[in-house]
Amino acid sequence: MWLATRGGLQHFDPKSGRFQIFRHIPDQPGSIAGDNANAVALDDKGGLWVALWPGGLDYLAPGATTFQHFRLDSAEHPDTKINNIRTLLFDRQQRLW
Repeated sequence: MWLATRGGLQHFDPKSGRFQIFRHIPDQPGSIAGDNANAVALDDKGGLWVALWPGGLDYLAPGATTFQHFRLDSAEHPDTKINNIRTLLFDRQQRLW
């Protein structure tokens, strides 16, 4: 079970009964892009997509330990307003909205 929270992304492992919390670590580029996760969605291959504010969109591939980051702004011109994602949805064709 995955939970999007304002304190990071949380994953509950029913086998161990424990939560793993993914938080942004500034000096680790593969950490989640931000701690304010708004929504999560699993794709048909088991990849996890995470909607962040103001971090944009992150992807965690199945079995991976680092996140890929997707943003509309650039590092040279950051703009938190255009990277505010509130919800995620896969349609019948497995397109992410």
